[in-house]
Amino acid sequence: MTATTRLDDLVSRLLARLDAHRSASFPAIEGAPLRALPRLAWSRLGGRGPMVELDPSLLDDPPDLQDPARQAHGGWLVLLGPVDLDERGLRCAVLRADPYRPARVSAADLDRLRRADELHATTADPALGPVRRALRAYAQDPTAVIHIAGPPGVGSAALVRTAHLDADTPAALVLPGPRPAPDAWALFEEATDLDDARRGLLIERLTPPPAPPAAQPPGPARPDNPAYAAILGDSPALARALHEASRAAPTSWPVLVTGETGTGKEGLARALHADSGRAGPLIALDLGALAEELADSELFGHVRGAFTGADRPRLGAFRAAQGGTLLLDEVGNLSPRVQHKLLRVLQERSVRPVGQDEPVPVDVRVIAATSADLDSLVARGLFREDLRRRLDTFTVHLPPLRERGDDVLLLARAFLQQERPGAQLTAAACDRLRAWPWPGNVRELQAAIVRAAARTAGDVDAADLVGLQGAVSAPTFLTTSGEGQPDLRLPAALAHRATAVTLRVPAVRDRDPAHVRALLHALLDGHPIRSDALEALVGRPWWGNLTELRATLAALRRGWNRPIDRDRVAAVLPDLAARPDLRPIEVLLSPVAVGEEIDGLRARYAAGALVLGRSATLRELDAALTGPPERRAWLDAVVGAAPPALLPLRMLPDASRVQAIVARDPLGLVVHAPGWARLSVHAGPLGGPGLLTPVTQDRPVPLGPGGELQLLAPNGELRLQLFLFAGPVAAQELGPRALLRAASAPAATLHPAADPVEQASRRWVLDPAEARALINLLATHPGGEFKGWIAHTLKLLDKRPELTRLTAFLRAAPNPSDYTGRLFEYEGNEGLAPALLARIHELGDAELRLSRLPTRLRRLVDPDGAPR
Repeated sequence: MTATTRLDDLVSRLLARLDAHRSASFPAIEGAPLRALPRLAWSRLGGRGPMVELDPSLLDDPPDLQDPARQAHGGWLVLLGPVDLDERGLRCAVLRADPYRPARVSAADLDRLRRADELHATTADPALGPVRRALRAYAQDPTAVIHIAGPPGVGSAALVRTAHLDADTPAALVLPGPRPAPDAWALFEEATDLDDARRGLLIERLTPPPAPPAAQPPGPARPDNPAYAAILGDSPALARALHEASRAAPTSWPVLVTGETGTGKEGLARALHADSGRAGPLIALDLGALAEELADSELFGHVRGAFTGADRPRLGAFRAAQGGTLLLDEVGNLSPRVQHKLLRVLQERSVRPVGQDEPVPVDVRVIAATSADLDSLVARGLFREDLRRRLDTFTVHLPPLRERGDDVLLLARAFLQQERPGAQLTAAACDRLRAWPWPGNVRELQAAIVRAAARTAGDVDAADLVGLQGAVSAPTFLTTSGEGQPDLRLPAALAHRATAVTLRVPAVRDRDPAHVRALLHALLDGHPIRSDALEALVGRPWWGNLTELRATLAALRRGWNRPIDRDRVAAVLPDLAARPDLRPIEVLLSPVAVGEEIDGLRARYAAGALVLGRSATLRELDAALTGPPERRAWLDAVVGAAPPALLPLRMLPDASRVQAIVARDPLGLVVHAPGWARLSVHAGPLGGPGLLTPVTQDRPVPLGPGGELQLLAPNGELRLQLFLFAGPVAAQELGPRALLRAASAPAATLHPAADPVEQASRRWVLDPAEARALINLLATHPGGEFKGWIAHTLKLLDKRPELTRLTAFLRAAPNPSDYTGRLFEYEGNEGLAPALLARIHELGDAELRLSRLPTRLRRLVDPDGAPR
């Protein structure tokens, strides 16, 4: 029987042989695929160039080994069978399988070898190298929480398994279904879609262990006031919080109550209100469950008819709490727009109900509560610093239950007496209660005692406290595949901890072509492929990432016992035959000369077409095509079957969601423009005389290998200039011409100003300052009499000399809504309607704001975003 060899020794000998001779043989491992040992050795190196595995039985006769050797340039060529190869002059290391010299390894080593083989696509992909290294470093901390974000199908979970393999730890890797042990690595895949049970497990993993009781400094005595009697606990941490609340209670200043979810912030607010002596009621409003579009009405009230559905007036929370206290729970969830309104109410002590011009004075004491870190939100630009200062005149921090020592037992006994009078906690149960970190705080403790009381008819023992276990001593991993900040539906503090360390995995289409080649070789499992076929696959956008890539390679290999060539690729992927141009579309913005090179803001897109507009995701692009069916038919005809790439123009709010499309033709690139585009599109090739042609839906403009594209406002103002190239070679050759075009680009073409004082019956093309001022005036109209709002706003606009013409026009107009409508309809002002709608959407409550506009102006704007 063959003796057992340590797997690490086999790997070390193989790597040493390669370092010395650039050629080595490797044994077959009993029970593992022949390729497994070199794959494990390759993962130890972290990848050096490509690793090309080759099954000689699939080569043509005579075999062509020069093409695979060229593909392995700078890396390894792994021969999985006997074949003659002249190694002289090769720029790669050669590894030959020796199936006649087998080796045996232990069961544990064999399991590790098999896992390394399964994870080879992850370990061999150079694009994932930085993420793998970061994972290895973070995973050394047993309390680490690591969030891996990336599009669906990029292998985020495989990265965690690779880190677990690299760590060589005896601890298990658990995909929580059952509760993971405290010393097990836990992986929560697609953490935004967890059910309640798995989310509960995640909360347990994220909650830090309880602080030692000895770490608590002594505090003041509890307030001797019956208002605080319902808040149970004698710990110094709680006593300090109640002492601060009693100091703040007699004042009328706002109070900010902070603390984790479940610590009892609402109970403290009720005690503070009772201690304040205020005669009015306590009104509590949960802002965490309040929809953005209802915030104004819920907080400030509305008058009848203020908007669609307002068939009766509403007081709102502020007026309902008149003379008393208003608790704003989870104030960190307010949008910046509502934050601004709340700050104004706190400063002016008056509210303006929706649909009413006159403010209403209020006498209300505000208590704001939050489980979020407001300082962090301020630093990230999500919360107003001036509102933060206004709210925290007095700050009361409620400590988490894990910092309250024996308050846990006091509360547990009180909850137990409520459920079953006379029942007691055993010593073992007390020890278990003290050791648990209580991520849900008092609320979780009460639920645990209720469950325990239901499990037994006698005293509560440790076994009755289901779900409580020791402190976590292994890393926790989360994966998400959505866009932007994930909604984990966790308490704010735990959500912050879950995403504080975020590693991002790039989509396959965003990776360097060399990285995609390495990934393809890893997934081919030794099946040979011609270089031309390999490059055809590298040029695909792979919108489905690894899922699509694996399925495609399986289709290419199925029933094909010879090298994959271009004909085979074309047979399986006919769209490649229809689109032979695999050069990426390169975009250059603001070109500058750096030595002999042309540089600037660059982007490269491997898709068959590029859509320019305000759509940033394919979902937004799909939403933009929900109008007439002709729009979708036109887009499908221009783009083709494959999903396009998107270049979002967020800095141009007056652009359409589909503003222009750059597609391919046999000579290079061609620019298309939809008939509903708000900005006019002009384009032309860089190789010609420099003349740009208007692009219409019926007249696309060919660019050849490279060209210029301009977006112009209705008044002729240049809004965007960019340059497009069919691949890097064209970008290098035509870059100097782009630099000259950028230097000679025309300045913004504006219509000359008319006489400073216009008669109300006149119409003219507004300049940018006038347009912005008019749009803001209309978008912020609070409802009610439009003429009164104009008069009020003119007091502010009169201070700006560049708006003299506009203010004179508005002041002289006998019917402002009618005459303002004339400006919108005048030739040259076509951009006002879409710009107004964009501003309304930016401010929020779009439907409500549209309903406040005068009828004529409202009819000029289509609710779906297109001007009538």
